[in-house]
Amino acid sequence: MHKSKPFATFNPSKLITKHKTMTKTSIFGKSEVKQEEKKPIEFVKFIDYDEIVKAEANPIHFKNVVLLGRNFQGSDLDVIWAYHDEPNLGGLFLGYWNDGVV
Repeated sequence: MHKSKPFATFNPSKLITKHKTMTKTSIFGKSEVKQEEKKPIEFVKFIDYDEIVKAEANPIHFKNVVLLGRNFQGSDLDVIWAYHDEPNLGGLFLGYWNDGVV
């Protein structure tokens, strides 16, 4: 069976910037999370089309980090979307939301 290839190769390192602004975190469908908590969000895996690879990005490299769901497929990993200004130009990660701070 022929395995289809994506139209374009996605490079998650292009999503990473070295900005010095505070990252906004949120839980999809809920109000903003206060940054007073202690344990930061952690990215463990990056979902790249048809494979899941080790995450090389850190939540602090993004302007916005959104919790989409908890316990992905029965695991202890959370589903997290990270992006800068355009929500449709971001990366999908598995990791730990922890206290929702970066």
